[in-house]
Amino acid sequence: MTWRTLLISSIGATVLSCAPAADKETESTESTAEYDQDRDGIIDAHEGDDDSDGDGIPNYLDTDSDGDCISDRDERGTDDEWALPADSD
Repeated sequence: MTWRTLLISSIGATVLSCAPAADKETESTESTAEYDQDRDGIIDAHEGDDDSDGDGIPNYLDTDSDGDCISDRDERGTDDEWALPADSD
């Protein structure tokens, strides 16, 4: 069980079932962890605390904030965590 499954279970949210992705979250450096809590490579300030996909998880904690089964890490479009995400889907 992943931390995301535990988080979703703990808040009682219903989410779209996505195929499991490779665990790339651990690649984030410790220095950016305080700015990127979901470790998707997009700083929290750029993601905001809205819930774009309505799953009950704020964007800054949601690794797929638009609910399209493509991780935000894959959609970000750059390796610069300070750049705005491209959302390339």
